[in-house]
Amino acid sequence: MKHNKSNSSKQSLVVQKLENISKSIFRNYYPQITELIGNSHGIYALYDGDELYI
Repeated sequence: MKHNKSNSSKQSLVVQKLENISKSIFRNYYPQITELIGNSHGIYALYDGDELYI
């Protein structure tokens, strides 16, 4: 059976996201957050206000 791209199920590029989370949440719940992320591949960026946190 031939599969047509338009008939196959597609997964969204963005699967999950968190926005506007305080730095203190990451400090206080680091183990739980890393456990939830697990071995998920992806791009993770943290911002301090409007600036990328480095």
